[in-house]
Amino acid sequence: MDTARFGDLLALVNAGLNASSAVALGVGFVLIRRRKVRAHRRAMLVAITASALFLVFYVTRVGLTGTHDFAGDGATRTVYLGVLFSHMLLAVVVVPLVLRLLYLVRAGRFREHATRSLVAARVGVRVGDGTRRVPDAVPHLRVLLNHRWR
Repeated sequence: MDTARFGDLLALVNAGLNASSAVALGVGFVLIRRRKVRAHRRAMLVAITASALFLVFYVTRVGLTGTHDFAGDGATRTVYLGVLFSHMLLAVVVVPLVLRLLYLVRAGRFREHATRSLVAARVGVRVGDGTRRVPDAVPHLRVLLNHRWR
């Protein structure tokens, strides 16, 4: 298999990992609302594992095949680049949020974990939803920035 075909395969795998992570996050949310903590924990482990694998495979794909140019032009290109920029910015922001959530769980600070997870989820949805823009996430980021991190 040549590099281009392997890159295409990784793109499909990444799409599956993203879908798996999104489903696991949704299931985990429902489970915790039903107070099924152990099942929630398993769903979150699936989500974090799928997301971590996505990151590894994404970096591998970019390393093998490089970045890809958008074929459109004019307004379409402008909109695409705006969505891409907001996606990239929020994808970077969500990583420390998730790491903080994992820390809070390990520290047994479940109430703070619950509060912060709702904010992180809102930011994360903007990462995956190409129709949203950075300003939509700013109020949620402001909540995080104004909080005293102990």
